[in-house]
Amino acid sequence: RKHNLMSDICLLLVHIRTLTGAFLLEKIMDEETKQRLRHIRDATKVNNRHKQDAQKTSAERHERAKTQIKAELIDNRTIKYTSHMRWINR
Repeated sequence: RKHNLMSDICLLLVHIRTLTGAFLLEKIMDEETKQRLRHIRDATKVNNRHKQDAQKTSAERHERAKTQIKAELIDNRTIKYTSHMRWINR
């Protein structure tokens, strides 16, 4: 029982030190560092948004190209591509 109490006290002290250290670190962090971290966070958001927009436009461009290819193959009157390429009708 005494051993468990001592280990509980040690864990409590470690927890208190961790909380105190985090509190002191927050106090030490000056306004410049906060501003720098804020800029990094905002830049990361912008980069992620740009990445998502690029992926979306690429997918849209791919779909438009696929539609264009189908239209050109179907409109060709000299060769009946539909009998050779079944994916055109899908």
